[in-house]
Amino acid sequence: MLAEFGTVDILVNNAGITRDSTFVRMNKEDWDKVLRTDLDSMFNMTKPLLGGMLKRQFGRIVNVSSVNGARGALSH
Repeated sequence: MLAEFGTVDILVNNAGITRDSTFVRMNKEDWDKVLRTDLDSMFNMTKPLLGGMLKRQFGRIVNVSSVNGARGALSH
């Protein structure tokens, strides 16, 4: 990305998946898929770009999350 665009001023992390299941029924494979997509993707995109933003003293990072993070959800 940096080779193509040179610098990135704004990064929007908007990757997310869900596995519609209660925690009790969720298996480890689904848990890992959710974390890899929701958390690791944010780290993997932000880490290489953050240094340039700090050096230029400019940049914006927007992390979009699920409404379930704010109010929770119960799946029966």
